Formats: sequence, structure tokens, C-alpha cells
Amino acid sequence: MTCANSGGTMNGSVNSILSSVFHDFLSPNFGWDGAVVRKAPSSVSFVPRINVKENAKEFVLTAELPGLKKADVTITLENQLLSISGEKKRDDGETEKKDECRTHHTERSFGKFERKFTLPKTISEEGVDATFQEGILTLRFQKRDAKENVRTVQIK
Repeated sequence: MTCANSGGTMNGSVNSILSSVFHDFLSPNFGWDGAVVRKAPSSVSFVPRINVKENAKEFVLTAELPGLKKADVTITLENQLLSISGEKKRDDGETEKKDECRTHHTERSFGKFERKFTLPKTISEEGVDATFQEGILTLRFQKRDAKENVRTVQIK
């Protein structure tokens, strides 16, 4: 079945809806342990891009945060739920000069953001290290020894 308008192309609104569905489906909405990542509300315009890698000793998460300082970012970890939040503010004086200039084209995004991830149970919450350099946030999560997850239950 083909949807066409007078130009013989797919209807714009149908195309927009399908594009949105596929974007949501294909976007990285899963934690590295398979748990669903809590997505930021669609009103948020700035969403940092995240990579997660694993080696024998640790998981390493990197987040692109261009134009931010470490003071602009908050990281919390509670009950295996990692939250990275902050705000990317306009820095070009556009807000003060709104009446003086006219924007012809913009691709930069600004605003508050929050990304949440459910961490694997193999991560030790005490063994987390965070660094921020040249707009890249790096979090290193030490893996727990598999023996730490095993406990003996005494029979009474």
C-alpha cells in the first residue's frame, strides 16, 4: 500500500509518525544489562550521547557533554540506578540580545537533561570513579567479584 500526496511522495504527517516510531524503536533505550533506560521527556532538547564498554575488570561509560563544565553535571547512584543530569545553557548572549539580532539557522541544542540507567548487579556501587575532561564525562564501574554475590544461609 502506498500513501501519496499530490507530489507522489509519502504523506508528510504519516512520514513524521513513522520516523518517530522507528527513531524511538532504534534509539539506545536499553541499559547494558538489558533493562530499559528511562528516557528523557520529549520536551528536552539536549540529550547527551552515551557509550558503554566492558572489560574484565570494569564497565566504562562515556558521555558527550560539549560546552559543559563539571559543575554543570550531577551524578547520583542509588539501588543500582545511575542518574546523570545537568543543564546546557546558552553561552552566546542570545537571550540578552533577542531584540537586536535574528537567527537564520541553528542546530545547537540547550536545556536541562537527565539520563538514567539500571546498572548490572555485577557492579560494585562503592567502586565508581568519575572524570570530566574536554567535554567528555567518563564513569568507571568496578566489577564485583562473583563470590561477593554468593552467601551461605544457615539453617535454624
